[in-house]
Amino acid sequence: MTSRDFPDEDVHIYSPDVARSPLDRQYVKAQYNDESLDVLLSDKTTGIKTSKPYTPPSGGFFAEWIEEDKQSLKAYAQEIRDNLLTKGGWLKSWRRVLNDWKSGFTVALVNLPLSISLAVAADSTPTAGVLTLIWAGFFAALFGGCVYNIVGPTGALSGILARAVAEYDQDALPYLTIIVGIVCFIVFAFRLERYVLLLPGSVDQGFTLGVAFIIGFNQLNFALGLQRYPRHEEFYRNVWENLQHVSADYHVLSIITTIVTFTCQYGLSRRFNKIPWVIVVCAIGVIIGYITQNYVHPDRLAWRYQTLGTRFPGMRFALFAFPKFNRAYLTGAFFSTAFSISFVAILETLISAKVADSMTKTHFKQRREVFGLGLANFITGIFGGIPATAALARTSLNIRSGATSRMSALLNVVLAGFLSAVLLPLFKFLPLPVVAGIIIVVAVRMVDSSHFVRFWQLDKTVFFVAILTAVICIFKDPTAGIVVGMVLALLIFADNVSNVHSEIIYQETSTGKQSYLGDRQVYEDTKLKEIQAQRAQHLASLSPPGGNIDLDTVLDTSSHSEGGSVNENGSSKHEVERALVYRMAGQMTYINGFSHRNRLSFVEEENVVISLRYVYYLDPDGVEILGEIFEDLERRGKEVFFSGVNPTIEKMLLRAHWFEELATSRGDKRRVFKTYIDCLRFLAKKQHHVDLQQVNTMRSF
Repeated sequence: MTSRDFPDEDVHIYSPDVARSPLDRQYVKAQYNDESLDVLLSDKTTGIKTSKPYTPPSGGFFAEWIEEDKQSLKAYAQEIRDNLLTKGGWLKSWRRVLNDWKSGFTVALVNLPLSISLAVAADSTPTAGVLTLIWAGFFAALFGGCVYNIVGPTGALSGILARAVAEYDQDALPYLTIIVGIVCFIVFAFRLERYVLLLPGSVDQGFTLGVAFIIGFNQLNFALGLQRYPRHEEFYRNVWENLQHVSADYHVLSIITTIVTFTCQYGLSRRFNKIPWVIVVCAIGVIIGYITQNYVHPDRLAWRYQTLGTRFPGMRFALFAFPKFNRAYLTGAFFSTAFSISFVAILETLISAKVADSMTKTHFKQRREVFGLGLANFITGIFGGIPATAALARTSLNIRSGATSRMSALLNVVLAGFLSAVLLPLFKFLPLPVVAGIIIVVAVRMVDSSHFVRFWQLDKTVFFVAILTAVICIFKDPTAGIVVGMVLALLIFADNVSNVHSEIIYQETSTGKQSYLGDRQVYEDTKLKEIQAQRAQHLASLSPPGGNIDLDTVLDTSSHSEGGSVNENGSSKHEVERALVYRMAGQMTYINGFSHRNRLSFVEEENVVISLRYVYYLDPDGVEILGEIFEDLERRGKEVFFSGVNPTIEKMLLRAHWFEELATSRGDKRRVFKTYIDCLRFLAKKQHHVDLQQVNTMRSF
């Protein structure tokens, strides 16, 4: 297929690489009526090698999706089988081990203390952090669609999980994890993962800022050396609870240790970023904790730390920790919390995979990544872990350390599991102020200030949406922050879309000077009545007697125009009375339809051509408003024509009675044309006495 086959359209060829879904293939067949595409499309999407047209399974699109997923999983299962059961597979796996053991070991050394610390930040136990590191990391690495992602406990989820523990208890976390896995499976089955990434950047960054604030200030009790006080659902109440006891219960040595830990890890990692300072900090902390616990007299409390061992006396290595079930978990609020965690987990995982792609110039498999995340969380919950998602910092470390395949992530799990079995008894001596310092560093690194600077420079409204999202996350809860932020972003988007922008281009006969009048010029710092008067006056003067407009400059005669040049031989001229071409672009919906109607209420030309050439979406409200525009112009004595009705909206328009009558009219009553050039020629032939070069063109986009 070439552009010659579609002279009246901008040609967007649906190549086999683009038409991946059943909907895409159906669109190609419907629009281009090209059955020969079936073979190519079926080869690319399902892997079926055939010389016959592809026949989708009975049952509609969903059945075809299931068949495609089955083929994909079957092919991956065969790949795993070949790697495990054949000599060639063993050799290939061994080569990957040799290539990736260094990166796997490096990530494991960082992953273990971070997983323990972040599990504690979520008000869970160090054992649950290790369980999550092992089970979630293993199944996500084996079945995920991004070979570089490192999955485990993360800061992005810690704030939500801490609130869930305060509302329910620690035993609720594994059941939340199981539900998160089920939600991921549902997202995978219905192919909803593409919509998760539609979250605006302002809301994402605002949520990240709010969560970072929560997990950072949740460490006040560790940093100040306070005892354990009652936990509240609201974050700010927990902070206030800690501050009320500072004067009577603070521990000077803990405060100093937290500051030193944060300063050393954050400052040195920026100066010497190739050294995993979290390992160094934890090693020094364990040594200091061991000395204070065993060689400092119990009466000298000023020189003794609270450690992980004193806070979690039952701390031990385990691969299974089956949770207790509570009927209180069977509530709508519980499932709502699980859904929020699922959304954040999928979002963070896909974002991490996209960043990994940009760093490695590869392409991850989005759907398979969601499936791997679902399987990882489901199994982790059964074994007693906490919800997991991809950790961007550890994924970046994995890539920078030289990872070349998913073997690095698998080795990270194996080595981290071995280290936890050997070293977990030593981690009980890790002082809680050191844990606080590590988590505060994680919180600070979660926030990228450059995003907020960019928001402020580009659009201050977006900046305030991000800040408001963060504030709601802090003072209400992270779920409410995301919901309110998304609603605000949607309203702002709707407001921007509803304000359609038009451009009028004309040329002065005497000077040959072109002039442009856009909405931003007209509307800026002007009251509504002044706007209407200025627009009406301007439109009335667009085609003065004896004034000419050079159609070659007014109309776009490039390959993107509807029909190319008016005068094919470059010399002939036709005559048409005053006419205006109104060109829409984008969508015509309930959001912006009334703005289009208001624009056309200023038109004074006798002939109005409404070009739908660049309208790619039309909803029922848009059809109704388009009919109202037609009736209003006709009532004012204008002749209204339509051009460039593309196939994507033609079917819906023909369902409207008024447009069906127009589309079937012929002869002198014809109202619908392939291009506005054809329409102008029709008018010139019909009226015989008006110059085509006296045509105004208004573009709305």
